Amino acid sequence: MASAIASILFFMNGFDTIPKARNEVGSTINRADLGKAIVGTIIAGSLLYSAVIVLASSFIMPAEELVNLGELPLISAFEAATGSKLLTIIIVFGVLLGVITTFNGFLFAGSRLIQSFSEAGFLPKVLSKVDHNNKTPKNALLFMLLITIFGIFLGQGILSPFIVMGGISFLIAWFFMSLSSVQLYRKKPNLHRPYSPPGGIIMSYIATFFSSILTLMMIIPGTPISLHGIEYILFLVWLIVGNYTVLSIYYSWFG
Repeated sequence: MASAIASILFFMNGFDTIPKARNEVGSTINRADLGKAIVGTIIAGSLLYSAVIVLASSFIMPAEELVNLGELPLISAFEAATGSKLLTIIIVFGVLLGVITTFNGFLFAGSRLIQSFSEAGFLPKVLSKVDHNNKTPKNALLFMLLITIFGIFLGQGILSPFIVMGGISFLIAWFFMSLSSVQLYRKKPNLHRPYSPPGGIIMSYIATFFSSILTLMMIIPGTPISLHGIEYILFLVWLIVGNYTVLSIYYSWFG
């Protein structure tokens, strides 16, 4: 269950590639439109996935039969309904392109994130080097390439805990971002905001509440999505390394 929840959070996090790409367009970007673009893509993606997965599959056969069609029930359902092997291959190819697009987005956003951390001093400066011709963070891209290749050989048994760690790290980040939004609304209610979420501070409170509940459910043992075994060890190591890095940077800046 924890792996499933973490995987959902992992793919939901793909929407943050939009703000991470902001520097690519310079200072001419309209920040209000940026916020609308993020919300719009989430809504459009949710509607599309619901229409394709839920509605399409429900018209093919009952859900009770779908769950017994193996690891790829929707694709198997299309094959059973149409009797066409070619159509199934086309669908699989389309799904593969979608996965590649997702990974391409993560590669784009992740390399820029590594570059930003490097420029801020949280990672070695060499990772912030930009290619003069393409204006891309080439060392960050190479670093991600090496990590990805290394991860392929670890196998699913090792990668699954890291996926879970990705899920809880997203939740913690969302919690602190939501909490920061609440504090800004309370301390500076008249602050100019290029984009305000629907509902203002109420939406920030809602986001803080749900992200905190899900985070606690992953940390506290015994819940349906709680961490297990090595995942707790990885979480503890992640906290120690993160706090050590932050404190090291803090003391280097402020003595």
